[in-house]
Amino acid sequence: MANATVGDVNTPKPTQHASTWPGDSRSAPEASGIDLDSLFIIHKGNLAVIHEAQAVLADAVQEIVRVQCAYVEQFLADAKAALLGQGAVRPGATLVRGASTAKEVVELAVGAQQRVGDLLSKLARANLDEVRLLAK
Repeated sequence: MANATVGDVNTPKPTQHASTWPGDSRSAPEASGIDLDSLFIIHKGNLAVIHEAQAVLADAVQEIVRVQCAYVEQFLADAKAALLGQGAVRPGATLVRGASTAKEVVELAVGAQQRVGDLLSKLARANLDEVRLLAK
């Protein structure tokens, strides 16, 4: 086999069915009669909805980061003022601000998840309806 070339290797011809599993005696799949153009249109619609869902999540992440950065900036300003003796230390106010920030972050995240869930459930229903129509 030292002088073998690529053509000498025993590979199935392109017209032959290469079975996936040992002992697989199935023949090549037949044309199913499904309209491929319609399937590609459905697929493009799916991609558009997924892109919209990604945009919703990206916007939510940006808003969450903005809220958290504002909290950290205020916390650092309060800490600096306390260290310099310019302001009274108010741990209660910091805790309240932290709790309100956490609440806002959770509301943003849950709102984004609900919007994405609505988009994906509408997409699933539409896909099922389209597949039913295509299968008839």
